[in-house]
Amino acid sequence: MKKIKGWHFCKDWRSRDGQKVVVGKTYTVEGELVMCKRGLHLSRRIIDALQYAPGNIICKVEGWGDVQEGKDKLVCRNRKVLAAIDGERILHEAACHFAETALKKAGVTDKRAWNAIKTKRLWLDGKATSRELDTAEAAAHASYAAGTAAYAAYAACAAACAAAHAATHASYAAAYASYAAKAAEAARAAAKAKQNRYLTRVVNKAMRGSTR
Repeated sequence: MKKIKGWHFCKDWRSRDGQKVVVGKTYTVEGELVMCKRGLHLSRRIIDALQYAPGNIICKVEGWGDVQEGKDKLVCRNRKVLAAIDGERILHEAACHFAETALKKAGVTDKRAWNAIKTKRLWLDGKATSRELDTAEAAAHASYAAGTAAYAAYAACAAACAAAHAATHASYAAAYASYAAKAAEAARAAAKAKQNRYLTRVVNKAMRGSTR
């Protein structure tokens, strides 16, 4: 039976049905599988799993048994947790990285946009307050220029600067950054692939150093 490796996010070390997430444990669901409603979900790419993340716990998993696959996720009968970490800081940093990429692609030079990301990094290290972060975010958002790419870059910047819900805002920043690349679908797909490589690399590195 072929096993599919992929990624899944959860909140507070609990799955959506309330079960505790334990590395090495296999979970099984009975009954009919229904995408988005019943079954054990995962995405082959971490960047795809991110958009469905209810929280900051990142799980590397493998699924097998009955499988139904959609465009960017699948639902299966069995899912085993291979590794798991609290990815809050990783996701905040990823959002900053995606926003910086968007600003560069759109050719944004306004210092208010770049200062917002700088302030976010200071906030992560405890060197800036949440109020300072909010102020920097508001200044960046208020200064956006006309044009789809420029707006997407500022939107990515604003998403990156959010102080809470790291998974949600990392997903928004990634989406806006891909739109800031170019209007063409091929360019957006390439941007997403690059984001996926970045996030996969940093998460795998963190998991190798995890003792959980």
